[in-house]
Amino acid sequence: MLKFRSDGHSIRIGSNFSVSFQRTLRVPDDGKTYRFPPGFGDFPICRVEDYLGSVPESWKEPGAMFIPVYQREAVWLNFDGAYWKPNAVKVALGDTSAITGRSLRHGLESEAQDYVVCPDQAWLDGISGSDGFTRQFVSGRLDEGPEEACCVRLIVHEPMEGRFPERPPREQFGAIMACCLAAARETGSPAIGRMRQMIRADDHGADSWDADNYGEVTVRLVTTVTYREITGSPLPPTPVSARIYEEYGLPWLAAYEEECDAPEGGGGGASRARPTGKGRTRRKNTSRISFKDGRTASQERFAL
Repeated sequence: MLKFRSDGHSIRIGSNFSVSFQRTLRVPDDGKTYRFPPGFGDFPICRVEDYLGSVPESWKEPGAMFIPVYQREAVWLNFDGAYWKPNAVKVALGDTSAITGRSLRHGLESEAQDYVVCPDQAWLDGISGSDGFTRQFVSGRLDEGPEEACCVRLIVHEPMEGRFPERPPREQFGAIMACCLAAARETGSPAIGRMRQMIRADDHGADSWDADNYGEVTVRLVTTVTYREITGSPLPPTPVSARIYEEYGLPWLAAYEEECDAPEGGGGGASRARPTGKGRTRRKNTSRISFKDGRTASQERFAL
């Protein structure tokens, strides 16, 4: 089993792969056209082992963590890894694959690819539905208890021994960096409220990955009510506000009105986001997004 560790802002599994959970806005499923919202910094990650006296018994398993998510927020997963020695990563919501929308199975399926290759796949926005559209990762309702918390599972497989180099080839580094720079696109591509996410095909083949050499973590997306009950701590601040929703042309719903223990966009170490335009920097990762009417566009994430 691969070892894992968290620094409170990201989780590293194995030697090269890491994931962070990024704040974004909720895109309503109302048939209207919106622009893709950017990222607003990472969520703070809490370890279940630090709160064994106040979490449900079902949470007490190796690699269990949780993050507090406001009703106004959605989550996307930001992946990082080594281009010279990638990983195969399965993502699930409970026992349902976020890649295929079907029941999660042991191992790696090649015909109906049920995993992503990282860092080729830079991020994941949600879980595929039976209708082919993607639903965002969000927490449950405020009246739902911790047992009902959304549970995101990540299973990271190492490549087969000898399949990839242990160190980056020097002669390729400059060319790959130049390619990444050239791939950058402007944001603001229109998106239907229901998104259809593009999953990059595995060019290496399913036999490139070791089905028995993997590490797994579970991360629950808990409501602010559950977070308070478990930790007894004030809520971390969030930069997401009604003003931000208005800025990006998204509707602010009554359900988003929620008590905050810190000023919106306030300080503290929980979020490094700066919700003003000058504070954002552009990631050099792009992803092809397919829309309901068959159009495609390049999407680029913004973070700090």
